[in-house]
Order: sequence, then C-alpha cells, then structure tokens
Amino acid sequence: MIAEKSELKEKEKYSKAIGKGIRSLREAKDISIKDFEGLEDTLDRHTLSRIENGKTTPSVYTLFKICRALGISQTELFKQLEKDWK
Repeated sequence: MIAEKSELKEKEKYSKAIGKGIRSLREAKDISIKDFEGLEDTLDRHTLSRIENGKTTPSVYTLFKICRALGISQTELFKQLEKDWK
C-alpha cells in the first residue's frame, strides 16, 4: 500500500514535469493553446491543457504529435523535461 502511494506520487510528479516542459516549449515558440489546436495533426486544446496542468500523462504517440506540432525533436522535449524535473 505504501509503495503504491509512493508510485502514484512519483507519477504525479512526472506528469507535472512533462506538462511544465511542454508549456515552456510552447510558450517559447509564442504559440497559444488556441493556436496550437489549429496546427496540423495535433491535439485539441482541452487535452493539451490537461497535459500541461499535469492532470494526465501523455502517451509516447501523443508526445510525438506534440513535438511535431512544435517543430522540435523528442530529444529537445526530454532535455526540457530533465531541466523541469530537478
């Protein structure tokens, strides 16, 4: 039971770091959530908002779509995540 709670907290921390990293990269490119939704083959703004606020953890495929929409590599995203994780 204690291990499960610890894992859940770790997952929440990870989800928040992912969201923070994605938001930082999106804002650095001066793309609003509304504008992001209009990019080709991307997510709706409600899904992106949930990801950026750490409410959900995106799949690898979703991360790929976000990177493609932002015009960045997955490596760039994970470098940002490493900064935000600390």
